[in-house]
Amino acid sequence: MNDDELVMSFKNDVKNGDGYNYHNFYIDFSRKAILEDGAIPVVYPFSQITSYEPIKEGHSETKKHGIARALIGGALAGGAGAIVGATTGGKSFDFLTKLGVMITLSVDDDIYTIEFLFLNSKQKSNGWVANEYLNRFNKTCSVLDSVVATNNSRQAQVHPAIDPADEIAKFKKLLDDGTITQEEFDAKKKQLLGL
Repeated sequence: MNDDELVMSFKNDVKNGDGYNYHNFYIDFSRKAILEDGAIPVVYPFSQITSYEPIKEGHSETKKHGIARALIGGALAGGAGAIVGATTGGKSFDFLTKLGVMITLSVDDDIYTIEFLFLNSKQKSNGWVANEYLNRFNKTCSVLDSVVATNNSRQAQVHPAIDPADEIAKFKKLLDDGTITQEEFDAKKKQLLGL
């Protein structure tokens, strides 16, 4: 399959199936890969994902009834009531302004990040547009949680944790056998103990 066919295949799969796109990035859950559609298209398998960070930004706007609530609170409970009255109550309008994920990949021992945004404009959080993007965000985070956990588990199996005490015992035996010098043993011991 040439580059053009690969890109078209990826785009069609994402459009018709289980995935999303943002600018020149396509994430395909059934292929378990991300396509970067550039001059030379690049496919990143999910196995290269090391971590991700959710991007969720927004703000709330409140109607300006704080003065009325402050007067009522002050009349009922004095100065403290005025402060509480001014900071509570009223109707809040919550807005989402940015929603996406920052995906970190390890590609040939290099670290590469992809910002994948679903929403990059002000939307009411309870509106249908924001809900659609929240569904995409939640699904993507759920898949990425699973991918990262699987990849970390594989990494732990490939590089099991080293017990410093066991390693020091091994090097002590090498020292006792005359295979290494006292200086080499001391240096390795400091390294293992993080000194």
